[in-house]
Amino acid sequence: MKLIGSNIFDINLYHITLPQAMMNLYEQILNNTKLDVQFLIDNKIINVHRNILCCRCLYFRTLLLNDFNEKYQIKPIELTDIDYETFIELLFFIYNGTYHKNITYDIAIKCMLYSNKINFLIGKNAALEKICYYLCLDHNLILPMYCSIKQFSSEFDLLLDYIYELCSQYTNEICQQKEFSELDKDLLIDLIYQSTQRHEIREKEKKIIK
Repeated sequence: MKLIGSNIFDINLYHITLPQAMMNLYEQILNNTKLDVQFLIDNKIINVHRNILCCRCLYFRTLLLNDFNEKYQIKPIELTDIDYETFIELLFFIYNGTYHKNITYDIAIKCMLYSNKINFLIGKNAALEKICYYLCLDHNLILPMYCSIKQFSSEFDLLLDYIYELCSQYTNEICQQKEFSELDKDLLIDLIYQSTQRHEIREKEKKIIK
């Protein structure tokens, strides 16, 4: 690209990076730009780019390109298993490869659960990291999350293992919380056993290092 009024060529004058380009495309969603796919969530229309969804998430590729009826719909595709705010955050991740730095704890949980539901593994793991950050920051969140996550089978073992690790490090603090005394017998035994086991392993490792 030649700079006006000079003999200097600068190929980077209008250069835009891929992250910048993806953010610009995401902002088209927020600006309600007319795009090639529309979703209806909480009575709100969300316009998205078909190719981006299909390239970055198998669930949407199947939904939009295979033999699902949604492929032929003229009307917006209605999603009833996710709320508007969570879907917007999930789209931010799909477009940009990360969640907002200031994503709330509740939205991170919803993103993790929905990503798990649609088998969107990278979205699930990224949301899990955000949740772990909040658990480390506020230990009052640990036991409620423990009770919630135990309802699932092995789908959130990484998060459960992190909770056990936190409980092993902050045992006294956790035991003094009201929620601890309200745990049912099976959950209480499991939490104490797993936390104690990790504490003992950590102590053995310290002795080996010494």
